[in-house]
Amino acid sequence: MVYSAAQHRSAVRQQNSDTKTDPHVAHPLLIGITYSPWSYKARWALDWHGINYRYQEYLLMLGQVKLRAQLRQRAHATVPAMISADTKLRDSFEIAKWADQQQGGTDLQTNTAEVAQWNQISESILRLGRIRCALSVQDDPAGLRVSVPLFMNKLP
Repeated sequence: MVYSAAQHRSAVRQQNSDTKTDPHVAHPLLIGITYSPWSYKARWALDWHGINYRYQEYLLMLGQVKLRAQLRQRAHATVPAMISADTKLRDSFEIAKWADQQQGGTDLQTNTAEVAQWNQISESILRLGRIRCALSVQDDPAGLRVSVPLFMNKLP
């Protein structure tokens, strides 16, 4: 099922509030961008396997320092990322592989060469799509305004 960004945010709020009701449950934290296909791949794999997780929206431009601290890494960090008590994953395919190792759902076969090859093909296509979107936004003043945090729109 495909959700709109508003439906996804609502579901995340509900999921996060459900998690907060039981202080003894430590679900992994998935950090992502709602509209990112990479974040969507990670959420899909976790949902496929029925894995409960908390979700934190990555704040573009401002979230890098917090993300690096959460991952305990000095270099540039990207999302999606998933943090649990015993692991820190920095890529949607790593997250899918981790989900495959957990119980629940049919195996996604992320450990096979064929699936790894298809993942590489999809990564190349997604990178081209991101470049095209970025080039389109840079030439659109309205697109640039909505791509930064709201408070920055008030700056000169």
